[in-house]
Amino acid sequence: MRYLAACAGSCAVYLGLGVLQTVAAQTTPASPNANPASIAELPPVTISVTRTDGKNFETPASVNAVDRAQIEDARPLVNISEMLGSVPGLVANNRGNYAQDLQISSRGFGARTAFGVRGIRIYVDGIPGNSPDGQGQVSHIDLGSAKQIEVLRGPFSSIYGNSSGGVINVTTQEGGPDTVATTSLSGGSFDSYRVAQKISGATGAFNYVLDVSRFATDGWRDHSAARKDNLNARFGFKLGADTQAVLVLNRVNLPDAQDPQGVTLAGLANAQAVPPAVLTFDTRKSTLQTQLGLDINHRINAEHSLKLMGYGGQREVTQYQSITLGAQTPPTSAGGVIDFERDYKGMEGRWTFKRNLTNGPLLLHAGFTADRLKEQRRGFENFVPSTTINPDPLCINGSSRLFTCGVKGRLRRDEDNNLKANDQYLQGQWWPSSAISLHAGVRRSSITLESQDKYIVTGNPNDSGSVAYRGTTPMLGVLYNLNDRVNLYASWGKGFDAPTLNEIAYNPDSTKSGLNLTLKPSRSQQFELGTKLRLATNAYLQAAVFRAKTEDEIVVLSNNGGRSRFQNAGGTKRDGLELAYDNQFAKGWKAQGAYTYLRASYTDAFKACFSTTCTGTQGVAVAAGNLIPGVPKQSVFADLSWTSDDGGIQAGVEWRATSKVTVNDLNTESAPGYGTMAARVSFTQKVGNWTLREFFRMDNLLNKSYVGSVIVNQASAQYYEPAPTRAWLLGFVGSYKF
Repeated sequence: MRYLAACAGSCAVYLGLGVLQTVAAQTTPASPNANPASIAELPPVTISVTRTDGKNFETPASVNAVDRAQIEDARPLVNISEMLGSVPGLVANNRGNYAQDLQISSRGFGARTAFGVRGIRIYVDGIPGNSPDGQGQVSHIDLGSAKQIEVLRGPFSSIYGNSSGGVINVTTQEGGPDTVATTSLSGGSFDSYRVAQKISGATGAFNYVLDVSRFATDGWRDHSAARKDNLNARFGFKLGADTQAVLVLNRVNLPDAQDPQGVTLAGLANAQAVPPAVLTFDTRKSTLQTQLGLDINHRINAEHSLKLMGYGGQREVTQYQSITLGAQTPPTSAGGVIDFERDYKGMEGRWTFKRNLTNGPLLLHAGFTADRLKEQRRGFENFVPSTTINPDPLCINGSSRLFTCGVKGRLRRDEDNNLKANDQYLQGQWWPSSAISLHAGVRRSSITLESQDKYIVTGNPNDSGSVAYRGTTPMLGVLYNLNDRVNLYASWGKGFDAPTLNEIAYNPDSTKSGLNLTLKPSRSQQFELGTKLRLATNAYLQAAVFRAKTEDEIVVLSNNGGRSRFQNAGGTKRDGLELAYDNQFAKGWKAQGAYTYLRASYTDAFKACFSTTCTGTQGVAVAAGNLIPGVPKQSVFADLSWTSDDGGIQAGVEWRATSKVTVNDLNTESAPGYGTMAARVSFTQKVGNWTLREFFRMDNLLNKSYVGSVIVNQASAQYYEPAPTRAWLLGFVGSYKF
């Protein structure tokens, strides 16, 4: 808590500067020699994630946006977590493990997942980053060409259907009007480097951005090396005065990213080391994803417009896990290697209607989405019989036979999964007066899964089956404009989270094969009250209090040997407070702050399986009132930056602090709270057609030892993923305008 107290004090200072400035501006006569342009005015933030295409200040929802200047401000541009600290309510942890995706949760939704992003919708230029089942990932997001990142939380998430936590919406830069070529080079601690080449421009009715990059690292921990290649292309076409089209192509390749896994509490003493099984089984993961999308917008007349979006892609994943030989040998086991290929596609159609109704404008959206996924999922043993006397690595089973581990062996699982998702939605906004805006929406979601088992042997019966999930998610919101500086709002909505393919992948009884088709969707109800304040032309404060109640919460039943099994618990409750603050409080100076208080707890008791040998209906009682693991009660972010008059020098320091985080449903262990500081500086020069920028960054400036993320309910108590020690980054960016 001392970290939070220190950081809260810094935020209070920043806020105090803004309030004092506001008071001074309102009470002190202007000097005849004063320069009103000496302090930059904060520009209004325009958002699209709510589909109203309006200003954030006029939206009855918790939305925060990160612009291009913040994205590229002396950052590695590798993980989206780098720039999301300023968003309250959102936890975005970099595991330092590229075999797993970032750990992202919104208001406590998605904290349980040990892989990918859960409960949050991801969009890049209007193209979904989630599979039709709701499972998302962010590795394909190209930060080198990102223009803005919007984060929506709370009841407004209902308009996106199968996600209760919120929405992350990324838009790519548009090319033009000039042709610009940009080369980026950076390198730093742990033999990490990133090289990128971007070219953008426009000619006539066509504009383009093409960005390719490679990132590689040996990793701070043992067995954590990785390489990541990204390609992102955006092509814009103006097909007429009223028709525009955008074609988006992105590709990500992570070949053999090593997986260091978590460690026990005792293992934190030697945080760089990994459990022995990691090396024995050579835990790692490879991912290849290619995706193409086309978005067409057509204005019929002043009142009517149409949108049509289509996309398709393929994702291939192979993951080697550290499952003991004994656990891989039963006929019901799926082995120790996960191997799947997914082909997916989808489309969205939307009609928009605008007209003045009585005293104010009316905006209506009606649309549908249709998504399809075909998956071939297979499992293999992570060992083969040894053909040498001293194989490396060496595995010995109970009969003292020798095996080589970390090698794909016999087939142990083979199934085809077909998933269909069909949604319809209606959303509207109306201003009955200049002071009040009303918002409403409803979405109907239908998800159907069919699984055909092709691995049928003695002891492993035919596990084919099907299941359907349906949900209706309404939303209501009202905003009241008290005056030019104060907006008040209230919103309510229902949420729906269907089980993902990963969550139903394994039978809840570890002695049986097949899918977990008994898992039900979780359903939530959310309330939010908030205010958006212009403290001055150069200071902005956003505050919200909220409550979310969930029934049939999907929770971890057991998490061991690379197998996460899930079940429905009873009810949960999430109560919280969020604050976000921006202030240009002096010439060249800017302060940002964010604070989150969140108590996420179980309201009903249930049983969970915390032993590696737990089977069937066995379990340990989890008491009502226990905290949901993986969710910190408090987190604080503060950033202070300075820019010289000519923009040639930029410098800043940031502070992040998080309270302790429980790691299991029993609340018997916690990751300690921490505070960490980073500093950065950059220099920009313009020489002819060249714009040159050099930057230096130091993370974990005080060299703190802390836990960066946790693996919820890990059965071997390997809950903790240690964060890196002090790390430096040096970079160069050169742009040439043709």
